[in-house]
Amino acid sequence: MTLPTRTAAGLYRNLATGVLLEGTVELDPYPGVWHDNTGHEVLKGGSGPVTLVAGAWSLALPRTDAGGVNPTTGRLWRLTETIGTEPVRVRYFALPAGDGSALDVTELIEAKPGPLTYLPVAGATGATGPAGPTGATGPAGATGAAGAAGATGPQGPAGTPGSNVAYSDGIFVIDDPALTILPTAASWTVVQSLPGTKLQDSFEAQVGDWFEPLGNALIGGTGSQWLDWALLDNTGAIDTFAGSTIGTPLPQGNPVIYPSTSFNTITSPPVFKIAARHIDGGGKATLALVHQGSGDRKIYTHPELPFQLRIRRTRPA
Repeated sequence: MTLPTRTAAGLYRNLATGVLLEGTVELDPYPGVWHDNTGHEVLKGGSGPVTLVAGAWSLALPRTDAGGVNPTTGRLWRLTETIGTEPVRVRYFALPAGDGSALDVTELIEAKPGPLTYLPVAGATGATGPAGPTGATGPAGATGAAGAAGATGPQGPAGTPGSNVAYSDGIFVIDDPALTILPTAASWTVVQSLPGTKLQDSFEAQVGDWFEPLGNALIGGTGSQWLDWALLDNTGAIDTFAGSTIGTPLPQGNPVIYPSTSFNTITSPPVFKIAARHIDGGGKATLALVHQGSGDRKIYTHPELPFQLRIRRTRPA
C-alpha cells in the first residue's frame, strides 16, 4: 500500500550571528518497521543523511496518523540533528494530516515515545476438506472405572531469563542566560547551569540494575576543561566515571567529549551497574555530567538549544 505523506521542514541559524548553519539531519520512523493490516512491511528505514541547504531542509514523509497501519497508535518520526560534524540533538515528533501545509518541526513541542498498539493480523483461511460419510450412532457404553494416576513427568528446562527496560522522565534545562561557561574546577564536580541547575537525573533503582545516560546538548569552546558522565553514590559524591569505568577518571576525561572537533569518535551510551552504595534514601540512583580543569568550555541551556538527559534502566528478570 502507498502511505499518504506530508511535508516536514526545518531551519537552523546561529542565534548570536544570524548565520545559516551547515550540517545534516536524518529522519527515521519509530518504531523502525511499519506493517499494513495483512502483516506486510509498508515502511522500513529512514531518509539517510539530508544535507542542510542555506540552513534548511524539507522532506515529504509518511504521516503518523495514516489508517490501515500497524502499530495503530504511537507512531512517530525520530529526528537526528548534526550541526557541522557534531551530532547535537535527537528528538521525536508526530506528523498528522493537519491542514496539509508543510510542518516546521523547529516550532514543535517534542513528543515522547510511548506505548504502541498493534492490531492482530489474521492468517489465511485454509481450504475446506471433503465431508466424510455419516456413521451410525452406536449404543452408549458403560462408564469405566477411573484409572490410576500416572507418574509425574520430568521437569522441563528453565526458560531464558528476560529483562525489563524503562526510561526516566528526564530533565530539560532551559535556564537563562543561554550560555554556561564552565568555571575552573580543581577537582571533578557536577556541571551546573549559570543559575545553578545541576545537570543530573535520578531514577528508581535496585541492586543489579543497569543505567545508561541518554544526553543531548550543544557543547562549545576549547581548553583543558574535561568532561565525563558519572554515577554518583548515595551521598551525591562521584563514584564511577564512564571514561575509565572505575572511581579514578581518565586524565583528559571521556574521549567522546574531548574539547576538539579534529578527531572522529566511536560513540555509544556508557553503561553503569547499580550497587547498594549508589541508591539514596528515596530508592533512586543518579547520573550526572561532570567536569574538571580550566578553559572556555561552554554548555548551552537555552529554550532553543536545551540540555536534555534521560536515564534508560535495564532490570534483569
